[in-house]
Amino acid sequence: TVNEVLDLCAIANIAGDGASPLGSPNLAAHSLQTRQIPRAEDNAGSFGQKGMSQRLSYSHRRAGDHHHLIFASHVSGSTHLRDKRQEKSSFRITLVSDLLPLFPLELVLFPGMALPLHIFEPRYKEMIGECLQRDSPFGIVRTVGDGVAQIGCSAEVATVVKRYDDGRMDIVARGLQRFELIEIHQERSFLQGEVKMLKDESDADAQTRKKALDLHSSLLLLAASGQAVPTLDPPDDLLSFYLISHLPVDLDFKQTILAMPSESQRLATLIEYYEAIIPKLGKMIQGKKKSGSNGHIM
Repeated sequence: TVNEVLDLCAIANIAGDGASPLGSPNLAAHSLQTRQIPRAEDNAGSFGQKGMSQRLSYSHRRAGDHHHLIFASHVSGSTHLRDKRQEKSSFRITLVSDLLPLFPLELVLFPGMALPLHIFEPRYKEMIGECLQRDSPFGIVRTVGDGVAQIGCSAEVATVVKRYDDGRMDIVARGLQRFELIEIHQERSFLQGEVKMLKDESDADAQTRKKALDLHSSLLLLAASGQAVPTLDPPDDLLSFYLISHLPVDLDFKQTILAMPSESQRLATLIEYYEAIIPKLGKMIQGKKKSGSNGHIM
């Protein structure tokens, strides 16, 4: 199957993705020193189909890729993620608290992408309930160790699939816009954040978009080995978010893509990834075929 072939170049299991149980207590701590902030280890589970549970290695990961994983330290009831003297956006979430409710999860959400969630922890039933009542967004940020990533994605409840008598909910969230987390507030049962909404630069030309899409299709065809390939339905803009969401790559790579400010930069990085992984995957598939026919891999 496609999954079995992709597993050939998998290097590790991911603890959670858009269609997997969320919140692993065994998540390894990052090398940076952090102070613990409230975690969402039991906040949500998936009710969707299981996706590929493996991730492909990214052979061209740069040394600076982890600088987007900024960790929080507790300061008198709020958490500062950077110097308060730095310029802040004039954007404000229209809520009573004037803050964006935060949903820390062990995944990376991208604008325009759907995320099925089962909401069952009391604090998140409260948070999602308020968002539904006010028709307001919340923010999804990736958890790493005892901290959270500095770049997240705002989301809306696109659909309430099911409500339970005890207040639990099955929902589908949809990513809206990237944001930078400036400060975390812990006064309520769930985290809230002061955020700066980030503007996406749709600066990729048609040739770059076509190349990235063609390479993505080539990867799927190669992995399918003659089987049916899922039909692609790419968006008119921000193609990179669509492509990365359909790749079984590690969360650090996804976080790096989310933090990039321009579409051209994101697509260039994905093209580099495709050009590195496709030849390797081809060799692995060829090796597997030789092995299955009692051949010898040279």
